[in-house]
Amino acid sequence: MDTKQHRSAALVPIKDFAQAKARLSGVLTPQERSDLAQELASGVLRACSLFDLFVVCDAPEVASFANDHGATVIWTPEVGLNAAVRFGVDHISVMEYPSILISHADLADPANIGSLPDHGGVLIVPDHRHDGTNVMRVPRSCAFDFYYGARSSHRHEAAARAAGYEVHVVHDEALSHDVDDAADLARYRA
Repeated sequence: MDTKQHRSAALVPIKDFAQAKARLSGVLTPQERSDLAQELASGVLRACSLFDLFVVCDAPEVASFANDHGATVIWTPEVGLNAAVRFGVDHISVMEYPSILISHADLADPANIGSLPDHGGVLIVPDHRHDGTNVMRVPRSCAFDFYYGARSSHRHEAAARAAGYEVHVVHDEALSHDVDDAADLARYRA
């Protein structure tokens, strides 16, 4: 029996560590930002251990990091986040997983990620500002575009509903916190 019928895939897009966390350039050095990005990504990849893990990236250092964490690398040079996620989902969808969990790599506390339900529709976990999309679970045949950026949780919900999917918005306190700015960093370090 194909175990993929009983497991899900997790897709984590990871930005080049040398370019990561630019919004923290006023409080962290380039090396500190790179170290922080790797620390956060390591936590997310560990939290996704119940899934078959894929990392979509465009940097050799990230590809090596992903391999070291047991992830399959999906190489997408110079396409941007939305196109990279689309490419990753399309790549995984032919493998017949029932669903694909997509997580940002900068979650402060990703421990709950493995306990998110799979209702067969689209699940969205907004960030603590109720604006971004920190985690999303989509059916393998996801028929809508990705809209990471401003108001992405609202845009993803609208796109999923327009495509005919049942949508579940989950407000998970832990998963809602990513590390984007100085306030997020202070909360993470506390």
